[in-house]
Amino acid sequence: MNAYIMLCGFVQFLSELTWNLLLNRRSILNLRKIDELNILEN
Repeated sequence: MNAYIMLCGFVQFLSELTWNLLLNRRSILNLRKIDELNILEN
């Protein structure tokens, strides 16, 4: 039972980490696009 709880916690941690990485990468890409637009406009 103890190992099962640890496994669930680990899976939850991994999924949150993956989501954070995906969201961070998406926001970084969006920031780059905004920067490119600003450079083109100036």
